[in-house]
Amino acid sequence: MQRMFRLFNVVRIDHFRGLHSNWAVPIDDEDARGGFWQHGPGDELLKVLLPLAQGTDEILAEDLGIIPDEVIQLRQRHRLCGMAVLHFGFHGTPHQNPHHPHFIQNDQVVYTGTHDNNTTLGWWNELDEEAKASVQSLLEPGEGPVEGMIRLACESEARLAIFPLQDLLALDASARMNTPGTSDNNWFWQCTWTDLKAYKKA
Repeated sequence: MQRMFRLFNVVRIDHFRGLHSNWAVPIDDEDARGGFWQHGPGDELLKVLLPLAQGTDEILAEDLGIIPDEVIQLRQRHRLCGMAVLHFGFHGTPHQNPHHPHFIQNDQVVYTGTHDNNTTLGWWNELDEEAKASVQSLLEPGEGPVEGMIRLACESEARLAIFPLQDLLALDASARMNTPGTSDNNWFWQCTWTDLKAYKKA
């Protein structure tokens, strides 16, 4: 962790919920169905890690998915930022969705999408009509969905906004980085100088 803090401005703790509790599978089981929840190191580990950083702004807790309140309380107890992903914010009731741009909190870091999401343009092209209408209601006149989502992230209450390069370049699904649960055609996309030159001109 000390080396990570020297190399990067922000270090993300992936699967943060595992610090609170994790799914343990007996070593002889053939699958995970016989597993059980066990307590993680939680406060004890964080009390060791946090002094290594210059401040809690250097650590980001990835708390996506089905997250119990106790995990959020652990994160907030140590004043760590969690994550919000705008792609997840336009289904269901907005005020119950922590990823909706109007309900993102100032102890979150917002992404348009992560490496596991489609690009924002690819995501938009696959949205159902109800979700598209929800997004369009927040766009400004003449604004496209990609630039609109970037603006919404910047205007949210989030502590920090992070954008995949594919979104800054407004690339479609062919530039998607990773599709979870699959083993083919992942992690192949590369940014080219042509891409960057086009972005600079734009």
